Amino acid sequence: MSSTASAEVVTRVERFDPEHVYRDQAQHVWPSVTQILGAVPPWLGRFDHIPPDRLEYKRQLGSAVHQAIALDAEGDLDEGSVDPAVLPYLVAWRRYQAESGFVARWTERVIWSGRHGYAGTLDALGVLPDGRKLLVDAKTGSPLDAPLAGPQTAAYLEAAREAGLAGADGVVYRASVHLRDDETYRVMPHTSREDWSVFLAALQLVRFQARVR
Repeated sequence: MSSTASAEVVTRVERFDPEHVYRDQAQHVWPSVTQILGAVPPWLGRFDHIPPDRLEYKRQLGSAVHQAIALDAEGDLDEGSVDPAVLPYLVAWRRYQAESGFVARWTERVIWSGRHGYAGTLDALGVLPDGRKLLVDAKTGSPLDAPLAGPQTAAYLEAAREAGLAGADGVVYRASVHLRDDETYRVMPHTSREDWSVFLAALQLVRFQARVR
């Protein structure tokens, strides 16, 4: 998607599952946040050592966990339909909410930046008991990968601000919540001011690569 796209012209971007392809009303495909980061180091090739079937299982597990979280937030979750492999992660998420007081206002929300030309789906954006707004990315992988989620959450936050989800002051904190299969969790805050710059650098590199191919 060209960086010339504008929020005034593009009024809707939709995600088409299971490929997670994002298209606007003119059927133009928008690159996703994860696609952009996945095309450059250190994300590029990070999972090449993992057998394809195992990688696909982890992808499907993560997708199912996110769906369960979204349905739970909306009050539409049929607990009897939750796969036993997914349930411990859902319990961990509920425990995080109960212990932190985080209340999600938006979950699994498709967002896009008309200014920069990318799209994505934020996991959750809501508020803490002290009134602070928080953008949360739910993870089922290792907390050791937490630094790599910083630029990802920064990209989601920029798009959320364009969508008016960040409130009048635009101040939103960012964090990853790493959910574990033993029903526990670990919160990893993202506070680096470089995260947004790193994402922009990745976006520019991806565009440059497309031009020279």
